[in-house]
Parts: sequence; structure tokens; C-alpha cells
Amino acid sequence: MPAREAAGHAEAGKTARGLVLTRTFNAPRTLVFAAWTDPKRVAQWWGPHGFTAPVCEVDARPGGAIRIHMRGPDGVVYPMTGTYREVTPPERLVFTSAALDQAGKPLFEILTTVTLTEQGGKTTLTVRARVVTSTPEAAPYLQGMDAGWTQTLERLEAHVAQGRAHPSGVQSGYAPVNGLKMYYEIHGSAKAGSPPLLLLHGGGSTIDTSFGKVLPALAQTRQVIAVEQQGHGHTADVDRPFTFAQSAEDTVGLLRHLTIRQADVLGYSNGGHIALQIAISHPEVVRKLVIESAMFNREGTDPGFWEGFTAAKPEDLPAELRAAYLNVAPRPGDLPTFFAKSVQRMLHFTGWTPEEIRSIRAPTLVIAGDRDIVRPEHAVLMFRLLPHAWLAMLPGTDHMTIVNRGDWVVSMVEAFLDAPMP
Repeated sequence: MPAREAAGHAEAGKTARGLVLTRTFNAPRTLVFAAWTDPKRVAQWWGPHGFTAPVCEVDARPGGAIRIHMRGPDGVVYPMTGTYREVTPPERLVFTSAALDQAGKPLFEILTTVTLTEQGGKTTLTVRARVVTSTPEAAPYLQGMDAGWTQTLERLEAHVAQGRAHPSGVQSGYAPVNGLKMYYEIHGSAKAGSPPLLLLHGGGSTIDTSFGKVLPALAQTRQVIAVEQQGHGHTADVDRPFTFAQSAEDTVGLLRHLTIRQADVLGYSNGGHIALQIAISHPEVVRKLVIESAMFNREGTDPGFWEGFTAAKPEDLPAELRAAYLNVAPRPGDLPTFFAKSVQRMLHFTGWTPEEIRSIRAPTLVIAGDRDIVRPEHAVLMFRLLPHAWLAMLPGTDHMTIVNRGDWVVSMVEAFLDAPMP
């Protein structure tokens, strides 16, 4: 833990056995969370001013180990070890840490909880550090805990602001596409011979609500590009309806803006509909396709699903999606229009013919929950129609909980993307 530095003052509060610090970052929380969980990134900001981390090993999963050696300006090395207790991307980290003496024995143990919330595209990070055990020799370290953490968070803030949250340079920005200023994020490093993975969120959603549980893990093994469609998340609305055809053109336009010739594409829910349209109208852009909880025609779900849109009201928007919209939308007052456009797109959904689905040449992984809006038999039908398809049916999973099945989804997607092309 950054606890050796003795000067300074905690921002939010300090007790004899712990502290609470809060800091706001001008970046989405997915980017800030990523800076906490990749060892190469952590090494760039961990420790007070003037410190380096020549050894930085973090395995950000429950039970995963932490091993960091901080080197002070005077050359003295301060080793620490720890263990992750909770990891909830991109919301929360809980871990233990212990500073070691020259013989490798713990001087003290601290339980640290890190929480991240996002509002208006900015992330508020709160660190709660509580001393669990300590020895008399730990006193100098613990006296400097507040200053050490304060300076460490200052370094993290500068690191994120300078665009160095990833060693190859995390990018987030707005691309001029078809009259939009389309928001995108790029996570992870490009891999030779492997195209990036493009993530397309669900209707009424954001990058965070659709992919917050899987994006950090996927970015460990490949470059990931996540976008927010017209009127969704950080992308402001323009004067035109929401349509899947237009969203597909906007997405292809974004790839061209980023000079990406071909990508793997993963679409969840309405993002799956956009992905299908891209694979049909721009097959050259798609290497592999992942369709998660999406249907190719109106027969893919119960008639009551469609009837529900005829009387839908903004109050019907799930609380999580409403909160996400209000937190990051550039014009939160557009919520009623955003909801109305979303409803109209679903009321006019026609889908694609079996022949159009058969025309998709890209290898495709179809993922659905056994309690999904999408009927299991419809997912099987799509699987049968596609020329080169895999099928994954997740047990005990509905349309909203599938986004929380991070371990399942990541393992299946990575196995599919890494498999040889047919």
C-alpha cells in the first residue's frame, strides 16, 4: 500500500485505523477501472510522487494475488503482497495488502475497498482503507498512509488525463460519422494477425450497462472497440429516427474513421440486430460474429413482447438503464424523446428473411439465455440457418441477467474467436 510517505493530508477523512479518500476523474469508469486491473497500467501510477514499481503483479479476480515492490527516491524498496476478495467490473474492488519487513514478515495488513460511480462522463472514485492488524514497527508507515494514498491518486489522475491508462494509449473520443459525434472507447493492445473486437450495446443501454462485466477481461487478450449509438450514452441525438439500418451504417462509418478494415463483432440485444445488418450489408467488414440475446424476425419472441410497446411509457425504462442515461447523456433532458424513438424502432422491427441469414458467411456464435426474451427454439433456428455457427444456451439466464454472466460469456467468446476459421 502507498503508506510510507509522511507528508500531506487525506482529502475526505482519516481515522486512527483507516481513511476514506474521494477523487473525481474526467473519464468513464470503464477506463479508470481498467487502470486498476492491468499490471502494466498499475505500475505506471502506483505509489507516492517519486516512487516507481519495478515489480507489479496483480491478478484482478477473487482470490487473485497482488505483489508490488515500490522503490522510493532514495532507492529503498518497499515490498507488499495482497489478495483480491471482490472484483466487480467496473464498479468495485476489495483487496487486502500487507507491507513486508526485511525478513519478508508482514508489518501490517490493510483491507481496501475501491468503488467507482459515473455521472456525466466523469468517474467518482472512493478509497476506503482500514488497518486490520499492525506491529509496533508499522507506525511510520501508517502515519503516512493518508499522504501516500493522496499522492498515489494524484498520479492516477494525471495518468488517466494524459491518455496513458493503457500502455499502447487508451483512446476515447467522438468520431464525425453521418452527422453524429459518435462516442467510442478503445481498450487493450492490437494483436498481430488478430482484428479488434467491436462491441455493440443493447437498446436503451450504454457501453457500461451492456459490457461492464466483460470488457476488462476481453481487453486482456485483444483490442476492444466499444461504441455508443445515436442518442445513447455519450453520443448526442440528432434529428432522425432510430433504425437498425442507419445504426449499421454509422458503425461501419466509425470503423472507416478509425481505419479498421475488418473486425470481430459482438452485439447484445439490439446491438445484435445491428451486427446482423452489418454482416449482411457489409460482409467484408466482419471476420467473426457474436449474436447475444437477439432475434432475426418478430417470431423470435412471444407476441406479448411486441404488444407491450404499444402502451410503453418512459417510466417503464428499467431503473439501471434510466440511471445510466441520466449519468452520461450530454443532454439528459432528451430522455422522453430517446425513449419514444427507441419504442418506435421496435414497433417497426421487421427483421430479416431466412435467406438473408443464410447469406451470412462469417462464422457466428449465437448466445441466448434459456429464460431470454428470445425463444430458445428461435436461437436454435438461427444456429441452423447460419452456414458456420456455434450455439451457447446459458441456463437460468434471462435477457437482463445475461450481461452479468461475465465468466461464462468471456470464456465462450474467447474460445470462439480464437478457433481457426472454417
